[in-house]
Amino acid sequence: MATAALPTAMSFRALLEADLDRLWRIECAVYTEPWSKQLLLESLGAPMTHSVGLLVSDELCAYSIYQIVLDEGHLLNIAVDPDHQGHGLGTQILEHTIQQVRERGVKRFFLEVRPSNESAKKLYDRLGFRGLFLRQKYYASGEDALVMFLDL
Repeated sequence: MATAALPTAMSFRALLEADLDRLWRIECAVYTEPWSKQLLLESLGAPMTHSVGLLVSDELCAYSIYQIVLDEGHLLNIAVDPDHQGHGLGTQILEHTIQQVRERGVKRFFLEVRPSNESAKKLYDRLGFRGLFLRQKYYASGEDALVMFLDL
């Protein structure tokens, strides 16, 4: 299935506290076990934690939140507003995030994904992530998490 063309009025920036309500709406629309609004807020100012927002025509449509410790990075959260899915924004936000962690000296970038999340796994595979191991009962639902990594 072909994806629609990428929007032309697309930009990236760090997330701001002013984005919190929009982040929360996207988070709740995307995840069955969303982060709390408080956790999203705390992540915006946490040490060693960075964020990227993808805006289309000045509307926040996707975001990623990641941490860097020494030369390792960890993707903590990534989401694309359901109204904007299927247009390549997931690829765009993840590629931009990878570029940022590479520029910050990260040698290996980790993430967890639900084994049942086929679309996310396909994206990660396409961008070079490889499966490392299963973390048993990682999610509150009891579902395992597939830990993946990308060597930079």
